[in-house]
Amino acid sequence: MWIDIQRALRRAKLQFSGVGTTCFQLHVPSFRPPATTKTVLRQLKTHMRTMHYNAWCELQDQGRTVGAHEGLGSRFLSRGGGLLDCEYRFAIAARMNLIATRAVLKRTHGNSNSSCRHCGRTETETLPHVLQHCPHNEASIRARHDLSLRCIAAAIAKANPSCRLLVEQPLPEFTDALLKPDIILVDDANKTAAICDLAVSFDDGNIEGSGLTGFQTRAAEKIDKYGRLSRFLGSKGYDVSPCALIFGSLGSVLLDNQAVLTSTFNLSRGAATQLQTQLSSNHIRLSRQIWRRHSSSRSVFQGRPGGPARAA
Repeated sequence: MWIDIQRALRRAKLQFSGVGTTCFQLHVPSFRPPATTKTVLRQLKTHMRTMHYNAWCELQDQGRTVGAHEGLGSRFLSRGGGLLDCEYRFAIAARMNLIATRAVLKRTHGNSNSSCRHCGRTETETLPHVLQHCPHNEASIRARHDLSLRCIAAAIAKANPSCRLLVEQPLPEFTDALLKPDIILVDDANKTAAICDLAVSFDDGNIEGSGLTGFQTRAAEKIDKYGRLSRFLGSKGYDVSPCALIFGSLGSVLLDNQAVLTSTFNLSRGAATQLQTQLSSNHIRLSRQIWRRHSSSRSVFQGRPGGPARAA
């Protein structure tokens, strides 16, 4: 038994320290006081969770999305989120980059062809490409965005019945009709306005050179995009709140979304939490449908001389 304990401690990168000649103490990293009979279980669980998390983050490929999976975006792991078993398994595998795209098959099985089965040799078939950029899936990708936008707009309209809500429409008094944010909420009585754009991006928690994650960079780009419209409303005396709502196609939720929904759009905390949890599950469900349709559809290059062969 003592040998088993020593092996378990080595696997967990822990060791006993002697106290006197008859006692041992267990010091767990990140906890200053030594473990006691009351705290040892909690400290060990925290240590093991942190150790596995750090090991996941260090993986160059599978660890790419780790930083985005926190908070409401991972609530489905313990509460189900209304997902079917197949959708639940898809979310776990996709977050670990284990979905059998051609790029993954080339890495794991040595397949020679990693080109997208619908785009040909111009694009590598990675999961971000399939869920976000592949022209073959463009209609489904757009439908996923539009469904989320309708859910958000309905919640905002319910929380702000006296305000003017424009969804994917230009501001009538603004001359540039090309600037059409997803949501414009105008309160003419209190001279306030909110300009918001929605993005369903691929989950990317990596810290970029600017010190921001992929989600945070995407949000900053959305806000900058409608800077002219914000300045126009500001010149009319409105107090303008430019913002962005960013979600992940694998269910992740940007933490800043909660403040946007509650402070800017006046949703209650409960309503904002429920909305984001619902959208997280919807994105997982719809992304699985996109992948299934992509992988089961007949390749446009299948049977063409010189075209890439379909992966087994």
